[in-house]
Amino acid sequence: SLLHTFDDDGSKRSVNAAGEIGGQGQLYPSSLPVDRDEMNACLADPNDTTSTKFSKQVFGDYTLEDLMNQPEPRLFSTHFFGTKFLPKEFLGDVGENESGGSGSGRLVIVLRNLKDVMVSLHFFRGEAKDGWQGNEHGPGSFNRFLSDDCPNAFGSSFGWIREQEELVTLLQEQAAKHLQKERVLVVYYEALKADLPGEIGRINDFLDLPTLTDSKRKAVAEDCTFSAMKSGTAGNMAKVIMRKGAIGDWNNYLTPKDWSLFDKVYDQQLSNVHLARPLPFYQLSPLAGCPAHKRRECTLHTDPRTWPVFRRQSLENGIMVPDGLVSAKKGATFVRPPSEYNGSIPSEKY
Repeated sequence: SLLHTFDDDGSKRSVNAAGEIGGQGQLYPSSLPVDRDEMNACLADPNDTTSTKFSKQVFGDYTLEDLMNQPEPRLFSTHFFGTKFLPKEFLGDVGENESGGSGSGRLVIVLRNLKDVMVSLHFFRGEAKDGWQGNEHGPGSFNRFLSDDCPNAFGSSFGWIREQEELVTLLQEQAAKHLQKERVLVVYYEALKADLPGEIGRINDFLDLPTLTDSKRKAVAEDCTFSAMKSGTAGNMAKVIMRKGAIGDWNNYLTPKDWSLFDKVYDQQLSNVHLARPLPFYQLSPLAGCPAHKRRECTLHTDPRTWPVFRRQSLENGIMVPDGLVSAKKGATFVRPPSEYNGSIPSEKY
């Protein structure tokens, strides 16, 4: 929508005039036939086992060749990630023997809190046959998601975030070394839901597109709401990937004990990963940082080990993140800023 769909006055261009490929939803290069000959051969073969028929039904009558030849600025959507799977032309020189060359293109990474990600995967194209906790069909969505050797289609979500952090670091270092504009932008799904027009502006500025008019910003925002995409602006993909799009839907599933285990694994895997810092705010209880239990239930007559863990939060760039005053490292000391030791608090009583 931002690249080719709307004019500055907010009016919608025709697909032919915009030259837009996949204007009715995202196109994944790995899901498309290479060219028209391959597509026709696969469609004509009744025994074909490739995803060509599914691809045409969901993505439209497009090939990888069409995608590569789309007018600039070109848009590629992918589940591939990190420095191992993305194209060398994009990454530039990577590794110990790098000559310092920088790649080309820009990357927008979208993250979502992992509890909602797990729930979304559980219901993707129908509820998982092995249920949440496992049965004769498999270990269950919950156990698969938390496993170090995650068997899900794209592997571990924890590993995905760690590898994306390495990629972000690489691209930032390249930009600094070659005095380039930043080549990577991180966007959080929750921020999109909270302020879609504002995030559209961030993306527009990052891509160095012409100044965004109010009319175009409004039109793009309306086109990209969850309800609009589910109603048709995302094309046939909506039937495959769109369910609720809500924040905090994870609260409707599993038990507090399960989510406590999830939090433990999350802290072990991502406590020191910068990209993951905003996510716990959406993975805690509705009042983040506040104990879920009532104060009167946490007394000297109860076992302190049953009390909820208190997590401090700070506001950074409009997003609540763990404030780091209490280190996650085992045996670390409690840290407070000096301002908390200085001065006095006026009290009428004392």
